[in-house]
Amino acid sequence: YQCHGRSRCTWPCRIMVQSLSLSLYIYIYVTFSLSLSLSLSYLRY
Repeated sequence: YQCHGRSRCTWPCRIMVQSLSLSLYIYIYVTFSLSLSLSLSYLRY
């Protein structure tokens, strides 16, 4: 990931990018597990 068009990232930018990707991964995981549990409960009844 390149910040401000440079090959090397500064530390705050790198930390911000890592936290953004981590929060995006957690959000996708939570929505996936919620939809999976909802579909399972829907199939059960």
